[in-house]
Amino acid sequence: MSEKDNRIAGVILAGALNDGGLMEASDEPHEALVSLAGKPLVQYVIDALRDSTRLHSISVIGFPEFRDHLDLEGVDLAPAGRGFIDSITVGLEMNTDADYLLYVTADAPLLSGAIIDEFVDICLDDEGEFFVPIIAEETSELQYPGIRRTYVRLRDGSYTLGNCFLGSRPAISRVLPRLRVLYEARKNPLKIAASVGVGFLLRLVTGTCSVAHAERAMLRITGTVGRAVDFSRAEIALDVDDAAQLQEVQDLLNRRERR
Repeated sequence: MSEKDNRIAGVILAGALNDGGLMEASDEPHEALVSLAGKPLVQYVIDALRDSTRLHSISVIGFPEFRDHLDLEGVDLAPAGRGFIDSITVGLEMNTDADYLLYVTADAPLLSGAIIDEFVDICLDDEGEFFVPIIAEETSELQYPGIRRTYVRLRDGSYTLGNCFLGSRPAISRVLPRLRVLYEARKNPLKIAASVGVGFLLRLVTGTCSVAHAERAMLRITGTVGRAVDFSRAEIALDVDDAAQLQEVQDLLNRRERR
């Protein structure tokens, strides 16, 4: 099924307070408003979604004061939930006319419309229901050497997760309750093991889990056909979590401007 047969809503998750690694770089109260090269982080993401040809709407899940700092023309703004999962729910509930929703974090400033379109096209050519991009370590290091990323070792190789996911409305509705359980149990290994299964958790810890194992586990746990999309554009996984990464991306943008 092509993207022309579907209505796809872009949803930017921008509800994080600036109480983590970016506090050293900015006193802005919200991470999404931290400045990068004179522009708020989330504005880069808004502009990328605007440049996409696949989305029929764009929403930002954030705070009312964003209107004073951002160009939100043609963009809906909704109050963030109390947590990450609640904000995903807000996006789902405000886009009842969408067939698919593309969720993107607010701290991925190197995204572009073309990258979003490429990811969406790959997903909609597949029979899956829920899609997450993964980027191989060698791909990331080749395209952006020296910029730090966190990788998970799988049997297929080492990968980092992208800063977005795409899902059909029914699939997201099925996945959300399990995501909430996992998120609330993130500091309790026993609860996580009970939720996902000890065998699957051991595979993850020992690096013997394959992408196929992970996809089968998602089907077993949520009843949803999930796909880990081995994606070729490292920008989709390059986020800004702390002051050092902010400086790394700032330096990268400066080099691009000088070319």
